[in-house]
Amino acid sequence: MKLTLAQLIPLIKLVRVRINELAKERERVAVVQIEKGEMITKPVRSVEIISQELSETRNDLVRFEHLKNESNLRETISWDNKEICLADALILAKELQSEVAMLKALGTKNKVERSSRFIDSSGHLLNCTTYDPEVVWNQALKLQRQVTLLSQLIERKNHFSELDIENADKYLA
Repeated sequence: MKLTLAQLIPLIKLVRVRINELAKERERVAVVQIEKGEMITKPVRSVEIISQELSETRNDLVRFEHLKNESNLRETISWDNKEICLADALILAKELQSEVAMLKALGTKNKVERSSRFIDSSGHLLNCTTYDPEVVWNQALKLQRQVTLLSQLIERKNHFSELDIENADKYLA
């Protein structure tokens, strides 16, 4: 089955949910509680059947993750006048988003504000920034626009990168 990288990501999440469900089902059917002398009513699905399905589902997850990782290394986007792979672009986007948050925090500080610490009863300490908060705020906004552009390039590539995903139909449709 052909899927785009953008379609593969939710499929991987779906498979993880299925693994969790199977693990819980196996735990639930592994032990039955009866009173002494009663016959055991075995569940419809045995621990062995569920374990086999769980193993197959985990193998599918590993294969899907591998395909995603290969695609992220193979596919490239143009950024900062060079070609970078999606894996690097994703790391860069995360780091830049973190930088935007830090710059915005610095940009919201007042140039001068009273410190909560006292020297003695006659004086107060002041906290003074060593930078211009407005300039830093504007840098944050500019960087945020760049991060948005980078994220859009990644998203666009995810929607056009097609992969042949064996066993995807087990989880879709």
